[in-house]
Amino acid sequence: KVKEDKGYIDLLGVLPSDQGSGLGSILHDRAVRYLQMSGVRNILAVTEGENIGANAFYQRQGFILQNMELVYHLHPSYD
Repeated sequence: KVKEDKGYIDLLGVLPSDQGSGLGSILHDRAVRYLQMSGVRNILAVTEGENIGANAFYQRQGFILQNMELVYHLHPSYD
């Protein structure tokens, strides 16, 4: 998504059976290309801190860790 002068990759997922096939890199490249064509110069990838695989993936794509935020989520019970 694009917000002001920044582009965000919030969610990029590949089935476990397809991981390591290059599909994630293709999706990443297309998302980056779309953001660049939208005039965005700063692209950020948003991940969960404990998602080691996603963090490693984005680092392999050239992203660097900029900051970490602790975010709490409440999942209400509908029992």
